[in-house]
Amino acid sequence: MENLKDKTRWTPGDTRTTPTPSSPSFKESSTPASSFGMKKILLLVGSEVTENQTIQESVSFIRKKNLDITLSLPSSRLGGDFGSNTIRCSHIRDCVSAIKSSDIVAILTADIVTLSRLANLTGDRLDIEGVILALEMKKEVWAIMPKKEYPPALNRKIKSFTDEIQSMGIQLISDLDVYVPLPGPSSSASSFASPKTCSGTSNGECGGCGQCTTLATDKVQKVVELGADRISSGPGSIAPKDIAGMIDHTLLKPDATREQILKLCEEARKYSFASCCVNPGQVKLVAECLKGSPVKTCTVIGFPLGATTSMVKAMETRDAIADGADEIDMVINVGALKSGDYDLVRRDIEAVVQAAKGKIVKVILETALLNDDEKIKGCQLAKQAGADFVKTSTGFGPGGATAKDIALMRKTVGKYMGVKASGGIRDFNTAKEMIEAGATRIGASASVAMVKGEQGKSAY
Repeated sequence: MENLKDKTRWTPGDTRTTPTPSSPSFKESSTPASSFGMKKILLLVGSEVTENQTIQESVSFIRKKNLDITLSLPSSRLGGDFGSNTIRCSHIRDCVSAIKSSDIVAILTADIVTLSRLANLTGDRLDIEGVILALEMKKEVWAIMPKKEYPPALNRKIKSFTDEIQSMGIQLISDLDVYVPLPGPSSSASSFASPKTCSGTSNGECGGCGQCTTLATDKVQKVVELGADRISSGPGSIAPKDIAGMIDHTLLKPDATREQILKLCEEARKYSFASCCVNPGQVKLVAECLKGSPVKTCTVIGFPLGATTSMVKAMETRDAIADGADEIDMVINVGALKSGDYDLVRRDIEAVVQAAKGKIVKVILETALLNDDEKIKGCQLAKQAGADFVKTSTGFGPGGATAKDIALMRKTVGKYMGVKASGGIRDFNTAKEMIEAGATRIGASASVAMVKGEQGKSAY
């Protein structure tokens, strides 16, 4: 695809001639437009909830740039006189002629859902389908991003979306009054069981269970040095200060007691771990215990099977956040994915992402139950739905992460989305392979106990 930034004519993101509001490119021309011909721009509005005032401001902004504007609205949208030529589209074929006859095709990205869909080119809405068609026609494409105050928690997502949008050669226009280029084989479900405990901690030697790095302190340190952002651990873990901030202190056993959870929090505060990850019913206790500390509260949704309804997952998410959760790990609907019901899977993830209101959302695929095509599709759907991470396993399934899976997941989601490897970390070389394959976080189903000169403790 031709990069629109390489065109010889000026575009909003061209840093060689980036104009300012006082430069000639922004001044109203004293010469009648008809004497040199106006450029034609088609403004696509796809969201039913975009406010009329926002649309009107966008139309006025474009008209001030001496452009002949046509506005495209969904045929189902009610009302609104925007002082421009308006076409109503119920199908992409209704817009083809207008796209062909336009010099520029612009999309109004007035909400984070539209930004996410544009960044992922999710072609299930008229405005995104229009952009895809315009890019195929090698039209100049703008993404107009009205000035809007988002919660701080959303800034990271918005930055990743705008980076992805610009990487496609789409020009980002923000604040409406100034151009701002940014820097630039399956197992059965019956295999689910309780997380595995380390078989070697009774005698202080590695039992070779294939799921634990508890007794490999030096090797775990090297994994972090290779680039792992976060490591899962269990109760009893201790870590040097330079590594503690990368550890998710985790206890998801169904029989975890209040005393064990309080001990988990006490250890997390004492050693400044990144987060405590617990079941939803324990979130309030953990959040209260961690109050005033930098340690985050993480919980799991639809865990461990992922087979509850989207409504239940969304309610569970809202309830967890109300109780104080900072991070959400949701399990994908594995059965729906394997059945090819992709709309259900995407809506399922979207429901959690929207309910999370900007909190970090990780989508657990349970890769041991999927073939490669299903893994790819699961990653694509998680990305389209606006999740932050894809993750291999719950720790309750028949298997964990493999370097092959991580490489496949990284290739599918691209560089702007997180990939977490959990389970199946047999040794340092395996962990290294997964990081080199693209993992940005490493998890283990058992404890990661690290203390200088001391032996690791049992995870459970």
